[in-house]
Amino acid sequence: MAATGLDARLGRRLVLDEIFDLSLYRALHAVAPPDLRRTLEALIPVETRHVAFWQKFFALEHVTRLDAGRRLRLALIIAACRIFGASAIHIVLEAIEVYSADVASGAIKQLTKRGGSTGITEISRDGKTIVGTFSAGGQPTEIYKTSADYSALTPLTDHNAWLKDYALAGTEVVKWKSKDGTEVDGLLTKPVGYEAGKKVPLLLNPHGGPTGASINNFNGTVQVLAANGFAVLQPNFRGSTGKGLAFAQANKNTWGKGDYEDCMTGVDAMIAKGIADSDRLGAFGWSYGGYMTFWILTQTDRFKAVSPGAGLTNIYSMYSQNDIQRYLRWFYSDKSPWDAQELYWDRSPMKYVNNVKTPTMIMHGQVDTRVPIAQAQEFYQALKERNVPVEFVVYPRENHGFTEPRHQMDRIRRYVKFFAKYLNAPLVTEPAGQ
Repeated sequence: MAATGLDARLGRRLVLDEIFDLSLYRALHAVAPPDLRRTLEALIPVETRHVAFWQKFFALEHVTRLDAGRRLRLALIIAACRIFGASAIHIVLEAIEVYSADVASGAIKQLTKRGGSTGITEISRDGKTIVGTFSAGGQPTEIYKTSADYSALTPLTDHNAWLKDYALAGTEVVKWKSKDGTEVDGLLTKPVGYEAGKKVPLLLNPHGGPTGASINNFNGTVQVLAANGFAVLQPNFRGSTGKGLAFAQANKNTWGKGDYEDCMTGVDAMIAKGIADSDRLGAFGWSYGGYMTFWILTQTDRFKAVSPGAGLTNIYSMYSQNDIQRYLRWFYSDKSPWDAQELYWDRSPMKYVNNVKTPTMIMHGQVDTRVPIAQAQEFYQALKERNVPVEFVVYPRENHGFTEPRHQMDRIRRYVKFFAKYLNAPLVTEPAGQ
C-alpha cells in the first residue's frame, strides 16, 4: 500500500481535506508535468467529461457517502496516482480519522478509530512509515509514527506530561433534533467531577466558519471552563462540514435562522437531559461563532451573559471591509449587498440591536483583517448608549486568530470571571478575590 510513485514524482504527499473548492486541483496542476496537467484539465468538470471513467469508482459504497466536492478531489488524487504508478493513497477526512484508498479498485478502508483527531504530516519515500499528529478531548497534540496500515502507532512526543497531575473533563458526542426535524450533533463537555443528575451552568459555544466544525480534539478553553464547573456545548449546526455538501450549504441565505434553531434546540436538549440549569445559561463564540452569539443577543433573553468575539454585526458594511468578499457573497444569493440590501440587513444583528438586554462582553483583535474591529465597535456603541451592561476588550497587535500567549490566556481568564459572575458559579482556577 505504498504511495512511492506519487511521492517520488511530485515530491509531495497529497491529503484530501474538508475544503469544498478546487485548491487541490490548483496545487496539483501547478507542480504536475505536462502529461498530468493535460489530464487534470480534461477532468474538469467531472460532470461533463470522463463520466464513464469514474462511474464505477463513484458507485462504490463508501465513496457515495462523500459529498461532490470530496469526490472530485479524491478523483484528482487517484488520477495522479494512476499516472505515476502509486498503488494506494492515504486520506484524512473531516472526521479526523485516516482512511486508505486502493488505487486499482477504489476500495476505501478506515485505518484509525481513535475518536479524536489524527492527521498525516509526512510519508516516507518507501511508503512504509507515516508521521503525523494526534489529539483527543483529554490529550493535547502530540507527534506519532506508524506503519502504513496503522497497525503499529508509536507516540514520539509527550510534551504535556504535566497534565497527568490534573483532572480533565470528558467530552462526548451528543445528538438532537432541531425545530424542523433536522438531526444535529455536537460535543458536550461536562464539568470536572460531574455528578450524574446534577444540573450545572451551561455555556453554548458555536464554532467559526461557518464552513467548519467542532471536533473532539483538545480544547484548552473548554477544559478551563469545565474546571470551573461549567458544561460546554459545541453544536455542529447546519452549515457545518462533516455531514455532506447539502448540510454544509444549508445556511445559504439563512444565517441566523436554521443554525440559530439548531443551537437553541441543543440547549433545550441538554436541559431535558437534566444536565443544564435553565436559569444559568451563557454563550460565547469567535468569528462566525461571534456572529452567532451577537445574533443570540438580539433574539432571546434566555442567556444570563454572552461573550461574542471577532464577530460580524453588520453584514452590509462587513462585505466591503473584509478580505473574503467572494466567500461571503455566496451566502447571500451570490450577490453583493447593494444588489441584495434587504437580505444583508435582515441577517445582521445590528438590525435588531434594540432588543438586547443581556450583559455582554465583546472581544476583538485590534488589527483583525477578516472581521475588522468596526464590526464590534458598532454593536458596542449601541449597547453603551442604551445602557446595556457591556464590556469591550481590544487586544493590541492581534488579527483574527490570536498568536500572543498572554492574550490567549487573558481571554480565557476573562471568560471564566465573566461567566462566573453572571451565572453564579464559583471561581476555581482564579486566585481568591480576583
